[in-house]
Amino acid sequence: MTRIFQLLPVLSYGDAIGGATLATDSFLKAAGFETYIFADVLDSKLAHRAAEARHLRLSDIADDDLVIYRMAIGSRLAYAFLELPGRKAVVFHNITPPSYYEQISPRVTSWLERGYEELGLVVEAAELVIADSSFNMQTALAAGAGKAVVIPPPVDLHRLSPRQAVPAWPPMLLSVGRLVPNKRPDTILSAFAALTSLYAADAELVLAGTATDAEIYLDALMRLASELSVEEKVRMDGTRISDEELGALYSQAALFVSASEHEGFCVPVVEAMMFGVPIVARAAGAVPETAGDAALLVESEDPLEWGELLGRALYDEQLRRHLVASGKRRVLDFSMERIAAAWNGALASMGIAP
Repeated sequence: MTRIFQLLPVLSYGDAIGGATLATDSFLKAAGFETYIFADVLDSKLAHRAAEARHLRLSDIADDDLVIYRMAIGSRLAYAFLELPGRKAVVFHNITPPSYYEQISPRVTSWLERGYEELGLVVEAAELVIADSSFNMQTALAAGAGKAVVIPPPVDLHRLSPRQAVPAWPPMLLSVGRLVPNKRPDTILSAFAALTSLYAADAELVLAGTATDAEIYLDALMRLASELSVEEKVRMDGTRISDEELGALYSQAALFVSASEHEGFCVPVVEAMMFGVPIVARAAGAVPETAGDAALLVESEDPLEWGELLGRALYDEQLRRHLVASGKRRVLDFSMERIAAAWNGALASMGIAP
């Protein structure tokens, strides 16, 4: 029997890559594979599901085992992956361009630069590269990947207890994601200020996400909210919230907003679809591919244009019904059953079966 080892730099509870790793492990086990997860940095909450990479030895892996490296940042594990025996595959989650972090975190900038240096090495060593999106696949192919396929990351569709959102009053706009420059929360703040000035003076905004390694940037966002005179209508404390709290936010949101410039997939877009929340998003990165026709896409950087489109998505009932219905259809493409089937097909193409 082929055993499957997933190897990744960081396994954290509640983040997209950690969730995808655990979900993949679950459906591979259900398919009959013997599976293992090793992480360089392991969240103590997940110690029952994985082990620290320092415990993995060359002798643990046979030549016909499969080692999967999940890549989104630089890590010493990239070189360990190259040295390990067994067959090799890479799941490429994208790497944020280092330029976004240069002014706020030299440490993260270094990790990202290292990631781009290691990308060509790991994809060229892999028999198969699995990319979260076509956007990611193009980056992997440009770095030297041979065989590559697109399989969306598995999203736990039950973790947040999805139910049809019933918008709170006054209307609440929600954005979910790390408070970092590539996510462009500054654009959302400016757009929100325009919305409250033009259409919805009583609206509220929640930016739900952590600011780890970006505390300087969070301070700048706080100053911007003050300059825009919306600080009393905005919640963004940069701390992690529980699944229960996040589910409650989605269930009360009138709109979901994403202004990210560089996104390899965007799990929160799928989460918003699950809750039937209309989506307004920047047409950049993999977001248009992920959202399909379930989002009102914005091409402009102009806050007034953003504000106008947010107002339309708030008050145009026909548009809202269209976006919600489209999201309900689109989210079916990300069911665990479909993604598990795609993985089984990809492994079969390598001649790997339980």
